[in-house]
Amino acid sequence: LDQAESAVLGLAVGGFGGAGIRLTGAGGSRVEGSYVGVGADGATALANGLGIGVDGSPNHTVGGDEAGQGNVIAGNAGPGILVTGPASTGIVLAGNRIGMNAAGTAAVPNEAEGVRIERAPGVRGGGSDEAARNLIGGNATHGVYVVGAEADGVQVLGNWSGVGADGSMALPNG
Repeated sequence: LDQAESAVLGLAVGGFGGAGIRLTGAGGSRVEGSYVGVGADGATALANGLGIGVDGSPNHTVGGDEAGQGNVIAGNAGPGILVTGPASTGIVLAGNRIGMNAAGTAAVPNEAEGVRIERAPGVRGGGSDEAARNLIGGNATHGVYVVGAEADGVQVLGNWSGVGADGSMALPNG
């Protein structure tokens, strides 16, 4: 999405060689209630090259702080979510299931990190309440990986990593 303040709502996005969804441009867009890298059943992998990419663009929201806004981001050939560049500020990643099925009961691995943040400052992953919690499990490598000196002020809050939706079933990240 290159248009400012656009929205992707309730779609199943899979089978793309690059990003299933790429957020660029002036920013302010949101992705909610969508299945990225899995089919409409929320369980069958339909890999994209990477799930959701934010590339040098500010103030996007992937998921949300309220119930029902989260996405299922799983089954991708690369990272589930990739946020890159110093201009990617004010990004919110909340309420998503990353690397697992929609029910949160089985791994549908992203073949790299669940979330990778490269040189992007001020990203918030998760939040203070249950609706904003990301469930990050079943990914081939790190659940969350933050790299680069520019990635200051990144907050990873209240997420569950390596477990399913019940908080106890093991869905480890590589």
